Amino acid sequence: RAEMSSAQPTRRPLVGAAAAQVGAVAPRSEGTAEAPDDLLQLEDLSEADMLQALWRRYERREIYTWVGGVLVSVNPYRDVGAFGPEAVARYASATPPSAPHLFAAVKAALSDDPGS
Repeated sequence: RAEMSSAQPTRRPLVGAAAAQVGAVAPRSEGTAEAPDDLLQLEDLSEADMLQALWRRYERREIYTWVGGVLVSVNPYRDVGAFGPEAVARYASATPPSAPHLFAAVKAALSDDPGS
C-alpha cells in the first residue's frame, strides 16, 4: 500500500462547466471565502459559491461535505486516510464527530433516531 506523501497534492484540472464556474468566480467577501462542513451554512447558495466551497475543502483534503442530510463526496484521486484505523475508531465511538464522512452517513442511516 502506498504511503501518503507530505508533498502538495497534484491538482487535476476541472473540465467543462465546473471549470468555467469556479474559475470565473472570485470570492466577493470574507463570508464567501469559507467552506463549511454543511454547504447550507453558506451565505449565498449559488452554484458558483457551492463549487468554490467544495474546491476549498478538496484542497484541504476534506473530501466529504454535507448539504443538509445529503453527503457529497469528491474523488481525491489519492489516499487521504478517510478509511484508516483512526477514522474507524473516531466514528465507532459513543460520541462520533459531526464532521461529514461516509461513516457518519452510514451510522445515521442505521440509527433508530431518524433525526440523527
